[in-house]
Amino acid sequence: MDDNAAFGELSSLLLSFRDAAPDSHSVVIAEWVDLYEPIVALYLRDKGRADCEGVISPSGRATRLHVQRDYFRGRKGNVDSLIEFLWDHLGSNLTRAEFSFRDGRYAAFNSEDQAFIDSARRSGGE
Repeated sequence: MDDNAAFGELSSLLLSFRDAAPDSHSVVIAEWVDLYEPIVALYLRDKGRADCEGVISPSGRATRLHVQRDYFRGRKGNVDSLIEFLWDHLGSNLTRAEFSFRDGRYAAFNSEDQAFIDSARRSGGE
């Protein structure tokens, strides 16, 4: 995938997390302590993490996307600032389709990753 396409996909994904998550839940992007890398998790609306900042919605509606504060490149709560940070951190991996993190680095999905994804799809995870 080329850089422009990957950047567009990342932007679209983050905007959908902000705007289309179910009202009952929040999407949280924060560092996973065992990996020291960002992960995405779904939390019940009243739960979450204290070290996260809500991403500001253009409509003024309560945000559903909360992000670790140091993941913003500039203004806290600004989606463009978040996209810039994540692109700088992960962009080259995204363009190479390296979506799995194992053994301290990003890599393409292996057969175990694919089996896990297929299992989630079969159990209603789509």
